Amino acid sequence: RSELEDALSRTLAHIRRNKDLQACLCYLDLDQFKVINDTSGHIAGDELIKQVANVLRSRLRDTDFISRIGGDEFAFIIMDADENAALNLVEEICSSINSIRFSWKDKAYPVSASFGLVSIRPDSGSVQDLLSAVDSACYISKEQGRNRIHVYRPDDNLSARQSMEMAMVHKMNHAIDHGMFVLHYHPIISLSGTDESVHYEILLRMQDDDKSWILPGAFIPAAERYCLMSRIDRWVVHSVLQSSHAVITDDVWISINISAQSLSESSFLDYVLDELAISKIPPANICFEITETTAISNLTAALTFIKAIKSHGCLFSLDDFGSGLCSFGYLRQMLVDFIKIDGTFVKDVFNDSVNVAMIESIVNIAHVIGVKTIAEFVASPEILKKVRELGVDYAQGHSISHSMPLEDIVSLSDLSNG
Repeated sequence: RSELEDALSRTLAHIRRNKDLQACLCYLDLDQFKVINDTSGHIAGDELIKQVANVLRSRLRDTDFISRIGGDEFAFIIMDADENAALNLVEEICSSINSIRFSWKDKAYPVSASFGLVSIRPDSGSVQDLLSAVDSACYISKEQGRNRIHVYRPDDNLSARQSMEMAMVHKMNHAIDHGMFVLHYHPIISLSGTDESVHYEILLRMQDDDKSWILPGAFIPAAERYCLMSRIDRWVVHSVLQSSHAVITDDVWISINISAQSLSESSFLDYVLDELAISKIPPANICFEITETTAISNLTAALTFIKAIKSHGCLFSLDDFGSGLCSFGYLRQMLVDFIKIDGTFVKDVFNDSVNVAMIESIVNIAHVIGVKTIAEFVASPEILKKVRELGVDYAQGHSISHSMPLEDIVSLSDLSNG
């Protein structure tokens, strides 16, 4: 990679001195390379890498620069070629890689690659800008179906989105490593008048370098796309179980959201159980929460997770209930303690009679099987009154309280106790 950066720096300098020179940078990422490594071993993977390298060597010229920059990733600089000429050459390389008939110990594997291509221009920015651009283009190629070429252009919406998401990935990793994620606690209140317990859902905020807040809607999509949700979930579980004892009493429970990626990761359950074992917080004061769609699409994993968590004394909540309309039949099997009614029904409860009917149905079925209901998105006193009339057990939303960092809740608790 360092040799590539040096060659790219020299090429960029030459083009800026001589505006008539043209060159392009290309990334190549083999598709499904991990399958070969996992099923036939690293020796087989190494052999495929050699065959791909031979294709590149045979197609590219001595004046071009070829570099292997990762396990199954190559980069090459195509000299004295405009975008069209470079694209034609990369199409030939793509076809040649498709023609590889790779077999290992009686197993045959299809071979293909995804490519990203970017022109090197006088206004291309820095070396890192070029590397980021071509990496984005390669990722888009894989995302759009693999075995294809995506050409990066600054005005391309896909490339712009990809660049923004990659920048967000860097911010998220930096936030975890440098303590820039912050837990916020969103109160959930009882509507019955007989339940004096205090409930909080854990929400996540990220601080930018200027100390402004970045809300989950801005970083969660990138975390999901780049498979960072499990790392974030682990940070949240650890942080909640290590810090929330300051607000935990017998009548306080904390709800922690779990992503689909974490639920599908076999080691995540063991991680949660280990964290529970060393935590000072009683399991009965912890509730884990997944969405309805996550539970249904990962039913076996969800049932395993719920059973294990509940056997340790924790509570469980099903979020966004009603969005999938198929989990009524699974409710008894899931053994959840709470279901959170999808906020789209709640926020439009005065505008659509179907929403009222949906809430009533969810409440009735939940109460028959002994499950409590929570209305989210309660944005006004009128909505709060309505969901109470419909028999909902708990509510949360901006009309009740905004989310707060832990120190604010501790301060309020100290004031009320004083």
